[in-house]
Amino acid sequence: MRKPKKVVKPAYVGDDPAQFIWSNRTHRTASEAFRDADYATPIWRCESDFQQGLRFIVGMAQGMLIVMAVLLVPVLLVMWVTK
Repeated sequence: MRKPKKVVKPAYVGDDPAQFIWSNRTHRTASEAFRDADYATPIWRCESDFQQGLRFIVGMAQGMLIVMAVLLVPVLLVMWVTK
């Protein structure tokens, strides 16, 4: 005859989902505690407006540096050779 399985019950049952504690387990993040959309899709997360703006500014600065290098290197080479 098999032994019955032990049923684990939460220590607190209330209205706030953040207060459910299963065997003294604490949550690592707020997303895990509240089970929000970021917790439901941990592999891919939408970028915020700030992250998109920051990525755009960094890309623009990198593009400007590349264009400056492409234009400046030949000019400096010609100036060095003719001097």
